[in-house]
This record gives sequence, structure tokens and C-alpha cells, in this order.
Amino acid sequence: MHLGTAKTHLAKCIQDVNMHFMDPVGLFQETMHPLTYALTRNDEDSPTYWQAMSGDDADEYRHAMATEITQLETKGTWQIVDRSSIPDDVNVLPSTWVFKRKRLPDGTIRKYKARFCVRGDKQVEGIDFFKMYAPVVAWPVVRLLLTLSIVCNLATQQVDYVNAFAQANVDDDIYIKLPKGFDSPHDGHYMLKLSKSLYGLRQSPLAWFNTLSTGLRARGFHPSEIDPCLFLASGIICIIYVDDCLFFAKEQDHIDDVIASLQTEFDLEPETDVSTFLGIKISKENMTIALTEPKLIDNILHAVHMTECHAKATPTTLIPLGSDDEGPPRKETWHYGSVIGMLLYLAGNTHPDITFAMNQAARYTHRPKQIHKEAIKHLCRYLQGTKTHRLLLHPSTQFTLNCYVDADFAGLWRYEDDQDPVCVHSHTGYVILFANCPLLWASKLQTKITVSTLEAEYIALA
Repeated sequence: MHLGTAKTHLAKCIQDVNMHFMDPVGLFQETMHPLTYALTRNDEDSPTYWQAMSGDDADEYRHAMATEITQLETKGTWQIVDRSSIPDDVNVLPSTWVFKRKRLPDGTIRKYKARFCVRGDKQVEGIDFFKMYAPVVAWPVVRLLLTLSIVCNLATQQVDYVNAFAQANVDDDIYIKLPKGFDSPHDGHYMLKLSKSLYGLRQSPLAWFNTLSTGLRARGFHPSEIDPCLFLASGIICIIYVDDCLFFAKEQDHIDDVIASLQTEFDLEPETDVSTFLGIKISKENMTIALTEPKLIDNILHAVHMTECHAKATPTTLIPLGSDDEGPPRKETWHYGSVIGMLLYLAGNTHPDITFAMNQAARYTHRPKQIHKEAIKHLCRYLQGTKTHRLLLHPSTQFTLNCYVDADFAGLWRYEDDQDPVCVHSHTGYVILFANCPLLWASKLQTKITVSTLEAEYIALA
């Protein structure tokens, strides 16, 4: 194919997708290794390419793919180049599709998402990328502003940037392969040279953060010294979590003016008042905000194969959870680290009541025994009975700051090897309240060995 023919082919693929795509033995036909069927993801809402193309929702995913490629081409994300024009020593990166059935916190399907990504795991540090760290807003900051929105009667609005990463320029010469489903099955002579960053590139999050930060600074915002993703301007506040933004202001008109200004530079979708942020349902009732994550709890129960389990009244037992080095090995096949990751997000955002139980189990992520998996299952039974419980932010009218602290002195003594120093480490637990609303909480082992309850309490407070 000539270069012009390659561009026409890509456009023709998009057109065919919008007309219910190619037939199953046409564009999408490809030899599949039998092991592909076994390498499925735990989350049914995140299918592989072949699962998406052969499932009941295939048409929705195909239209999502067409929409994705159209949006990326509209933004001038790449140029189609001849493979012969690329130096032999250049690392041409493979591309991939990531599918997501996005749901509201109650489990209702909101939309089907197809994300065209770069295989960033194939990038070589020092050649394909250098600096790549990009911050996200801390959840205590989110809870602080939600609390202030009640006390100060602030208007709130969420903004979602469409294909955010593709709105940031890429400074490096990055070449990738054509997207599956839009490539030619008979010719591999053409590649894509990126003009914009894409999801999957190691440097994309930082490139997008710098682009959005520049746009906000140009409109009078400046980052807070407390959190680099908290931006302040006269009469308005903005917090950033990658491509999701929340605005807070005394007047809705002030937010509307800033969003209208941003729309001249960025492709974004203003949403209604904050009702869902990063999978957390936010409901406002009079002077109270309630935070819930029932969908995440359902995902945890599904991952542990306990969707129909009986409920427990407590998240853990009275007996501390030790290493149990001589105990029986784990029997369950579910992934311990993955479940711990979901529990960390749940405990850190909406369920402080499971923080101690989760922390105990998280200590043994690198070598879980059967006793640790039993502890996770006990915690899941507790979540089964509390999945509809909500974290309530009901602030007082006074901006008071309170801290409540406790310590468990040498809590693992007599439950661990008495020659192991870890068994005499005390455990710290604390919660910090602003205007009587929880902002920050933690449960963790102390790093120093104390010799009395008084010393353990003092270190916990410090």
C-alpha cells in the first residue's frame, strides 16, 4: 500500500465499524492460541480483546472502538509513516486495546469504553522515557473540600476530559503499531508516529498533568503547598485526579466561566453536581454527604468467590493475625495481592471500620498462608453485611480539628515467635476529624520497639 492508501484504509475501517463492523471472518479473523481462553481477567467488566469481540456486547465495544479512533485522529494524535523511514534501532512499540464496561456505584451500566493504548511495558528507560512521575489528589483533600462544601454552601461540579492524554503533546519520537481491528491483515509496512501522548506510555500521565497545570495557571490558578493537585484561584478551587476534576465555588457562574474558558483549549465534558467521583457514590442530603462503594465491595466478594456468603458482625477476630510460618499453605486460588489492593482503596476512602483488619492481612501479601486467607474471608463476610453502610460527613459549624489516637502495646506477643522483634512492635491507630468529619485515618505497626503502654501511646500520638 502507498501512504495515502494506508490512511484511506484506516478511515474505511472506522466506517465499517460504524456499520456493524466487518463480518466475523473478515477484519477480525486471526489465529488464537488455545491458552488465550485460559488467560481471562477476574473482572467481567474488563474483557480481553477476543472476549469483547465475541461476547453479547460486541457491537457496543466495536462502536466504542470506532469512536476512540475517530477522536484520536481528530486530535491529530499520530501520523501514518512508512516502516522503511524508521531507523532500524528505534523501538517500535506494540499497541493494545483495553475495554471497560463502566458502571455507576450501584452497578448500573453507564457506558462501554474502548481505550487504544501503547504497550508501555515494552519501553526502555533512558531511551523511550526518562521522568514519568505524576501526582494525583489525596483523598483527605477530597473529603476536606466536600466538608467545606456543606459548611460554606459551595457549588460543586465535576469535569471529565475526553481522551485526556491525547490532549498533551509528546516530545519524544514514539512509533507504535496500528490498532488491532484497523490494521491491514496483508501489509505491515506502516506504523504510527505519535504527535500526542497516549494511554500506556510511561510519560503520558506527567505530560497531561503539565498540560492541564499550564492551562489552569493561565486562568489564574496556582497549586497549593499542601497538595500539588489542589489548585486555588480567586473564589474557586479545583482538584485533579488524572482526567477527573472537581470545582468548588461560592457561585455556580464562577465555575461556568472557568469551564467555558477551558473548553476553548481542552476537549472536556461538564457533568452535573458531584454524584460519582472515582467510583464512589456521593449523595447529599440536607447538611450531610454520604459516601458509598457498593460496586467495589461486590467486586471484592466476586474475586474471593463469596458473593453468597453469610454476614459477620465484626471485620476480624479477637486473636491478632500473625505470620504463622509453620502453618498450612494457602488453598484458595484467588489472587491475594489483588484483593488486598481493592481492600486498601475501600478502607482508605469509605470504610475506616475495616482499616485494622485490612492492615493485618496486608502485612503478609508477599507470603500469605491459609490463616491469612481465612482472615480475608472473615473480612468479606463483614463487608457482605455492611455493603450498604455509608460514610457520613455531617459537619459542625465550627472549624475544629480533633485527633483521636490509640495504641496496642506489643500486640503480637505470645502470638508470634518471641525471638522475633516484630512480635513486640506496638500497633498505632488514629483518626483526624475536621468539623467533626473524618479526614484521615490509619492503622499500622510502629517502627520502634517500646517498653511500656505509656511509651506506645506517646509514639502513636506523636
